[in-house]
Amino acid sequence: MWSLSALARHLALAKSGVFRIVRTLEGKGFLRRDENSKEYTLGSCIIELTGTVFGERKRLCERAGPYLRHINRQCGFLASLRALERDEIVILDRVEGTHPLKVVYPVGTHQPCNHGAPGKLLLAHNYSDDEIRELLRVGKIKKLTERTKTEFKELQLELRKIRRLGYAESDGESIPGTVGLAAPDRLPTGRVGAALCITAPESLCPLRKLKALVPMLKRAAVGLSRDLGYREKVRAT
Repeated sequence: MWSLSALARHLALAKSGVFRIVRTLEGKGFLRRDENSKEYTLGSCIIELTGTVFGERKRLCERAGPYLRHINRQCGFLASLRALERDEIVILDRVEGTHPLKVVYPVGTHQPCNHGAPGKLLLAHNYSDDEIRELLRVGKIKKLTERTKTEFKELQLELRKIRRLGYAESDGESIPGTVGLAAPDRLPTGRVGAALCITAPESLCPLRKLKALVPMLKRAAVGLSRDLGYREKVRAT
């Protein structure tokens, strides 16, 4: 990660000029600024162009890889790792399904912030009610199918349920004829930084059958969170 000052020194350019270039690249999604450190790293559009993850998310993908392969071996369906960036979902890594009839998303694919189970899960853990209202107002929460929840009250209840149960499900809410599950991956701070997901064609595995995989998916997400440095606080009794 690079600060604006470090970039200016490295490029031997005026800081004001570098600032304009960086802001342009950030606006296009080629750079991403960390809200805590204010430093810049490569953005998700680089992933979309190259199919390769860089920077801090490379470590996340390296840690997630064994869990994605394990999930895929257990069910044979698409296993993916997805995260939020600029109010969108981006696919950081995936292991494709083994059946000829399968759901395929290339690494770097961008999706609306409410896309299926991972979208709802990441909304539930990263946005307040007021922020959800704003996403609805500006059209970032999209009506993807006739089953997509876009009414605030209905969506609010769904997000509360997700936080209570510790996973999200989708039944034709992102693409007709597909079902999905998602569980949270927590960073050392406790923030949910990504989602481990399973996506399947409904004709092969209806949601009621897919939900049998929830315990396995949640165990994988807990294991990945621990590998990333998250330690759940033990409540005093």
